[in-house]
Amino acid sequence: MRCPSDDIKKSVDVFQETFGQHPKTMSYPFGSFDMFTKRVAKQLGFDAAITTIKEPNTHLNDVFGLHRYDCNDLFPRTEKYGI
Repeated sequence: MRCPSDDIKKSVDVFQETFGQHPKTMSYPFGSFDMFTKRVAKQLGFDAAITTIKEPNTHLNDVFGLHRYDCNDLFPRTEKYGI
């Protein structure tokens, strides 16, 4: 079984090869994170990481647990509402 840190490290390597610089932020794979993945993100040199928690960021004391809204959460989908 592959370790999530291997996947994150591979993503960093691909980003660096493609864009010639280290990524500053990351979005956790499938929004899944825990203390281990937060630590990996810090160790790999990210400045912040984004979750899929659908709440406002009222306190920025955990930049490796930033919340976000998906655009589908903000704008209704045409097929869902028949618009």
